[in-house]
Amino acid sequence: QPPPTGPADQIILPTRTVTPDYFDTLGHRFVAGRNFLRSDNQSNWQFPKPGPRDTPFVAILNQALADKYFPPATPLGKKLRFTFWLDRPMQISGVVTSKRSEGLTSPLTPEVYCCLWQQPVFTKHLVVRTGSDPRALAGPVQREMRDLDPDAAIDHVQTLEQIRDRSVAPQVFSTRLMTGFAAVATVLALAGIHGVLALGGKSRQRELTIRLAVGARKIVVLRLILREGATLIICGLALGSLCALAF
Repeated sequence: QPPPTGPADQIILPTRTVTPDYFDTLGHRFVAGRNFLRSDNQSNWQFPKPGPRDTPFVAILNQALADKYFPPATPLGKKLRFTFWLDRPMQISGVVTSKRSEGLTSPLTPEVYCCLWQQPVFTKHLVVRTGSDPRALAGPVQREMRDLDPDAAIDHVQTLEQIRDRSVAPQVFSTRLMTGFAAVATVLALAGIHGVLALGGKSRQRELTIRLAVGARKIVVLRLILREGATLIICGLALGSLCALAF
């Protein structure tokens, strides 16, 4: 493919540099193509070890990017050309399922994954998957990393649950706030219903007294009052539900 000639030919995409185990750790599934291999390295960087100079640069796309820019054909074998490395286009070697990286409420966005052996980065994030409590594993993982590199700076140790909770914190706060308002509204509504029923019963005190005097049972009078109150509650709930659905 020819290099881009202007801004109109360029696309800004989120790029993540990962190792081959990244996809299995986070539960990505390959839709097409292959994962990164140890042979996918770049001798120019001398990292992690010198490799053949004809080793092609490879990239993996997520499904969202493939659907947006390569429908309906498969993107495998096609090439991406980055502005910071125009002389070495990247060949697309695989497509993985899309994941929400910016938050659970954000839409699925196109992403490109590059191989760490070909694209070294200065800031790295270690992702560890475990079948036990991840918080109990934080200490041993940090000690192991310091044994490998005593100068490594390790910070922001978080579980995926903490990251998830932080991403939905505004929605959780809004939901709790609305729940509090709903609880207050329910108490006010119950107080209002109690006042209406009490006023209705007091205004009909003479009638109820006569009913009891001519032999009506107390349970019958009680049912009469409760039936009228239940009718008001059911009508109010029905009308409120319809208004809530409309809005």
